[in-house]
This record gives sequence, structure tokens and C-alpha cells, in this order.
Amino acid sequence: LLHKMPIISKATAREFVTCFAASLVPAEDRAIAAVAESRKGPVSLMFQAALLTENQDMLGMDYPDLIAFGMKRAYDGPPSLRIAAWCCHMRAVTQAQDRLK
Repeated sequence: LLHKMPIISKATAREFVTCFAASLVPAEDRAIAAVAESRKGPVSLMFQAALLTENQDMLGMDYPDLIAFGMKRAYDGPPSLRIAAWCCHMRAVTQAQDRLK
């Protein structure tokens, strides 16, 4: 992973690999909980938010789309703020959908 993306730190790469491995649990409905239990941190939160769309392609906006179309002046803030905004967006959309069920 570090050879493919040399700009990320070893700690971030380890966190990503740990989250990815945890998400491969046999029970799909348990993947988000498995990732949450495996690691704490920003990569884990993003991984959990991304897993919300695993079985529902039309749920929420993808990260690049949210930054490009869903947030005014997105690049005025730091990357961590944009990531946090996307995670909040995904959680809000998921909760709204769950209320409709």
C-alpha cells in the first residue's frame, strides 16, 4: 500500500489495512461494528461511513460529489473538516432512511 500511495503515513496505512480486514467478516450486517471495534480514528470513521453504502448505491453523496456539489467553499476548510462533514452527511442520510422504514 505504501508503494502505491507514498504520501500516506505508515500509521494511516496500518489503520486502513486493519479496517479493511475487519470489514471482511462473513456477516455483512456486522461489518460496520467490526470496523468500529477494530480501530479508532479518522480512517475507521470514514471506512464505517463508506460501508453504509455497501448494499445501497444511491444512499447519500459520494465524498468527491459532496465536496464538489454539496458544500459551498469546501476547500476553505482543512481536509479533516471535509472528511468529518462527509461522515456526518452519511450518518444523517442513513438515519433519515431508517426512520422511513
